[in-house]
Amino acid sequence: MNGELDCIFILKPIPAALADCEVMTLSPSPIVLAVPEGHRLAKRKKVKLKAIENERHLYTANDVPTAFDYKLAEILGKAGVCVSSNVQSLSTTISLELVRRGCGVLLSSYGSVVNRDGIVLVDIEDEGAVLERAVVWRKGNGNPGLGNLVGILEGL
Repeated sequence: MNGELDCIFILKPIPAALADCEVMTLSPSPIVLAVPEGHRLAKRKKVKLKAIENERHLYTANDVPTAFDYKLAEILGKAGVCVSSNVQSLSTTISLELVRRGCGVLLSSYGSVVNRDGIVLVDIEDEGAVLERAVVWRKGNGNPGLGNLVGILEGL
């Protein structure tokens, strides 16, 4: 709002502090369950969160909860599911390697799983299991670079 940044990429919902800004919603990214090949759920196309409650869940530790952490808490709460994680890693990449090695399962956004070798992604059936991303900028921002970026994003 003070002009330091031309735009930000955030997860929706948009905070009230940005209500007067321009908002462009980007393609949604589903939340999926990453399981190792050979896992009992690997052949399923979709799964309810309730069905994964007793799995060994992996979790990426963050010093401060992220928007993704809040989204997971929301959808798990709506489903009445409590998962516990006895393994926390420092990054999604490490968590996915642990999944690949059969150490547990991971709830992640579809777009975060780049290397899928040895990993199967199973869609989550529960309502709201999607990350809605957006780019936000201050109204009247005349930076031509921002205009170019917005144009590129509109073309995707």
